[in-house]
Amino acid sequence: MDVKSGLAVVLLLFLPALSWGEVFVPDPGTYVVDDAGIIDPGTEQQLEGWLRELEQKTTAQLKVLTVESTQGEPFFSFVQRHAEAWKLGRKGQDNGALIALALKERKVRIHTGYGLEGALPDSWVGSVSRAVASQFFKQAQYSQGLFQLAIVTANQIADAQRVTLTGIPQHRYRPSRGGGGGGSVLGSLLVPLFFLFMLFSNMRRRRRHYSTWGGGGMVGGMVGGMLLG
Repeated sequence: MDVKSGLAVVLLLFLPALSWGEVFVPDPGTYVVDDAGIIDPGTEQQLEGWLRELEQKTTAQLKVLTVESTQGEPFFSFVQRHAEAWKLGRKGQDNGALIALALKERKVRIHTGYGLEGALPDSWVGSVSRAVASQFFKQAQYSQGLFQLAIVTANQIADAQRVTLTGIPQHRYRPSRGGGGGGSVLGSLLVPLFFLFMLFSNMRRRRRHYSTWGGGGMVGGMVGGMLLG
């Protein structure tokens, strides 16, 4: 392989990675950053008020980001990069969260800092994202879905801090729990295995939970829970 051919191969390998850094949405200082233009003005205004009040009462910072596409960058990497660049939450507390949606990739994610792990546990974050994706995003109801997702997430944080946000819809999300009998032996085996799994999950620095919608039954089959309000 000559020098020119070798250089061409190197460029082909590294140009996609280099281009990822160019896809960046600056933080304008607002709580809703609708770069994709899919959130209704009225919805955006309401969320701005409630998310501002949430930060004032709890110091926790919750933001919403929408983009047309991540331009080839893995969705998890894109969301994490913005959450870190925006420095969400109070310094030293890491109590920020970012709800991000990419239209082309058809993915949504709630990215949480360490300081919100108690209020927004891993299982709850993944379950509510799948539920909203199935109920709203599969029908292209992006504004309504993001409204619900932001509301239930804000209420979850507020409840953990024992505060109430003025005028916010009292929507909550409760993951469903499977009923049924089941043998006591099976149950005694599953419980310790479950706690071991949760312990292992919490040891990872950042979880890669995000939800997709459309093009099959994966999301619908995984959804379990209710939006209450």
